[in-house]
Amino acid sequence: MKMLHIPNLLNVLKEREIPKAVYKKASKAIQWVFPSWLGYHHVLVILFLLPSLICHCLLLAGSFSSLTSIYVISLCYEDVAESLAVITVPSESTGLEVRAGYFGIAARSSNLPWKHAPSDGSLPMRYHDVQDPYSIVATGSQFKNDVLFPGLIILVDVLCLLSAIGLLNFPNWIDERDRITGSEINVKPFPSRPVSRAIAACLGFASALAFGSAVWQHTSAASVACLAETLSQSQIHVRIGTTAVALVWAPVLLIALAFIRLAQEILSIFILDKLTDND
Repeated sequence: MKMLHIPNLLNVLKEREIPKAVYKKASKAIQWVFPSWLGYHHVLVILFLLPSLICHCLLLAGSFSSLTSIYVISLCYEDVAESLAVITVPSESTGLEVRAGYFGIAARSSNLPWKHAPSDGSLPMRYHDVQDPYSIVATGSQFKNDVLFPGLIILVDVLCLLSAIGLLNFPNWIDERDRITGSEINVKPFPSRPVSRAIAACLGFASALAFGSAVWQHTSAASVACLAETLSQSQIHVRIGTTAVALVWAPVLLIALAFIRLAQEILSIFILDKLTDND
């Protein structure tokens, strides 16, 4: 069974008797913007699934590569003039800053560049010589190892990749000649029902996992920030990475939209089948 015929924009231009020069320019523009191979499933992959994969890749690579601006939390010492804290922070420690991500930490001290490592033990010795009374370097490494869990995000990416492969195997547009009018029309066969439902199930499960990973990252980062600042009596300043927050929540919306659009297509095909069977 085949989908409903899609109106051909070029035929519409011909029927309106547009000048040949304008028609040629318009036809080239239409073919460039809307290639003949572009279908509904390509739009789902390009606009929703591909950006989700890119966001998660950037999020996982943060603080482990040169992307120091992408981090989950950042810990540094606050320059407090008067403090009632038991532990006094020396002035040389105020330049120490640690940023934690999913697969590594980044640290720098005063007048020193960022150094990346999978854990605090892999940092150069000069960072261990800096006085760190509250052990923010070890805290950032422990947060990365014991709190952050990249497994959910990786599983979401695997499901999105499988869904993208399934969508790209959907039937493409084909040209046929109308039996009544004799003009060429664009038609598209219906995709396989079991494959469509399997992809929708993968996207639904992926959107739920993406939401869970986003909530876990946001809640854990906020909890650690509150706990660190409270126990140090505001001598430790903790920042939550806004870029990481955006990169973890954007795929939640994109994957959910892809799931809704695919479910809408499946439901439309189901209703059309029922109407056809009744006729």
